[in-house]
Amino acid sequence: MLGVEALATRTYCVNIIMFAYLFSISMAQGGAICIGHLIGEKKPHAAFLMGKYVMKKSVMITVMLSCILALSGHAIFGWLTSNPDIIRMGATILTIDVLLEIGRPINIFATNALRAAGDVNYPFFMDALLKETVDAAINSRYPGMAPEGRRLIEEILIRKEVEKGALLLNEGQISHNIVFVGKGMLRQFYYKNGKDVTEHFSYEGCIIICIESTLKQEPTHLMIEALEPSVVYLLPYNKLLTLTEISWEINMFYRKILEYSLIVSQIKADSWRFETARERYNQLMEHQPEVIKRAPLSHIASYLLMTPETLSRVRSGIL
Repeated sequence: MLGVEALATRTYCVNIIMFAYLFSISMAQGGAICIGHLIGEKKPHAAFLMGKYVMKKSVMITVMLSCILALSGHAIFGWLTSNPDIIRMGATILTIDVLLEIGRPINIFATNALRAAGDVNYPFFMDALLKETVDAAINSRYPGMAPEGRRLIEEILIRKEVEKGALLLNEGQISHNIVFVGKGMLRQFYYKNGKDVTEHFSYEGCIIICIESTLKQEPTHLMIEALEPSVVYLLPYNKLLTLTEISWEINMFYRKILEYSLIVSQIKADSWRFETARERYNQLMEHQPEVIKRAPLSHIASYLLMTPETLSRVRSGIL
């Protein structure tokens, strides 16, 4: 539940930000009408140039308006309330909104332009996949989160397509994002004594985090590789931390992500210590059947700390 001050701040911010938001919608609808006419006249190149022009102007003007609001944040909230906490939170949110407004006009305009050009499938699919991914990821950690909190997270996600075999994170890089998997399968792995060791598998609805690198902002030894053509959504860690300061629900979601990661690490360590090869394979088959179906056997073997030959004997029932 939001407190009284947080709720008041949210109400003020929604109405203030609406000035920039309405401009984005106006530009998107006006541009879409022009593009629709040009497509109807069989002038696709002119429609493309119109789209680039409108998008560029829309982003520039919307960001300028947002910067003006952010710079005037304390003054604007000072006219509306004398509560210092509301003024502080409101000014912070308006500053964060400058970053969000870079993507908002692009998203709104691109969606309207595609629909005007007759392509309704792509925007519908992208919207559906984003919401489905966010809901699956949040429900796996904190299912009680309200729609408002989910929307805040959706707005800062960055969509990225990853080809099969490509590295989303390489050794020596610093992890700046928590990853939501929308489509496909990925794995975290590292090299030990020259051998490739799989640490974790992730697929639709899963969350990937390299805890040490993300929290300490230090280079990682863990790498993230796409085992299939994948679509992921990157949740910038710095923006998530900012949201945790203004939303109790997002703070709780972040806490649940860390708790879950620590619990999974403990369960895996106990499995290595106390379970036989057969028991480890059965546990994987029961709790993560998608891995058995879709991951290469060599990666499954390294994940279970077996040789490929041992895994083959386990699967055939010899062990």
